[in-house]
Amino acid sequence: MKRKLGPRRKPGTREGLIKSQAESRLRSLMQEVKCARPVERMTVEQVGKLYIGELKLVGRKPSTLRDYEIILARHLVPHFGRKAVDRITHEDVAALLRAKLGQGLAHSTLNHILNVLSEMTSCE
Repeated sequence: MKRKLGPRRKPGTREGLIKSQAESRLRSLMQEVKCARPVERMTVEQVGKLYIGELKLVGRKPSTLRDYEIILARHLVPHFGRKAVDRITHEDVAALLRAKLGQGLAHSTLNHILNVLSEMTSCE
């Protein structure tokens, strides 16, 4: 989400933020932000639906939304089942990658799957 941190300092003035001040303010805001969706005890399917709903609100392209829905339906939900998102381990993700490689999926597809999983479970 884009947020204005303050006015940009114009050369020769003392009003506004210089780059280092803006970066400092951004870091402090990032530390204050809490996750908007409680992912504890929610399944991959539940979190995925919430995530796609958020993407619709911010105006993602319909083709992107369709791609994410396909990744959820074909890859993530069948593999993780009813497992809670906060219970997914690195070993679980590695098992997903091994299974998908065994199915002959391209590495670029695996990257897309990992990106969607990472995006929907992160709180940034």
